[in-house]
Amino acid sequence: MAGTLDIMNAIREGLDDLKVTDGWTEAVLTKLCTIGRGFGFQVGAKKDMVDEAHRDRGEWLYDTIWLKCDRDGRVIEVPLVAECEWKSPKAIKYDFDKLLLARAGIRLMIYDGHFKPGPKGLAEQLATRIREFNSSRAEDVWLLAAWHRTDSNGLKEKGWRFKYFTVGKYSTTGMNGPECVT
Repeated sequence: MAGTLDIMNAIREGLDDLKVTDGWTEAVLTKLCTIGRGFGFQVGAKKDMVDEAHRDRGEWLYDTIWLKCDRDGRVIEVPLVAECEWKSPKAIKYDFDKLLLARAGIRLMIYDGHFKPGPKGLAEQLATRIREFNSSRAEDVWLLAAWHRTDSNGLKEKGWRFKYFTVGKYSTTGMNGPECVT
């Protein structure tokens, strides 16, 4: 059985391999479904975004969900839930808040990282939402994947920036574990 880091590395590599000029949401959700199936999970995603050949079911609660089911089809584990949003920081935070409610092995937020961050970067704003959510647990695993059209120096370098963390309510920073930022 694949571990959390195996799954996160597969997601990171899969997203890094995407070559898309249009239809980002469809490409990202299809890639996530392909990765989930590769690990042997049942996958669900929006019917109008991911064709039937790449998913086992339609959207169920989240943009993408991976399920492990028993022989009778009952859900026994949720390895991953993901939300994908490109519109605005407000829309990103709205979709992100859905992930706060999830009991899943990994909660993944995929978003457009080009917005001006304000006093705190968007990733830190999302981490703050997790820390301030009373039902967060120290063992909760989060992966943020932000697509950047340019780097912080204004160079025209496109690419993903990933942050992986667990939340420790009682740590000085509120974040524990390695940060995988590429």
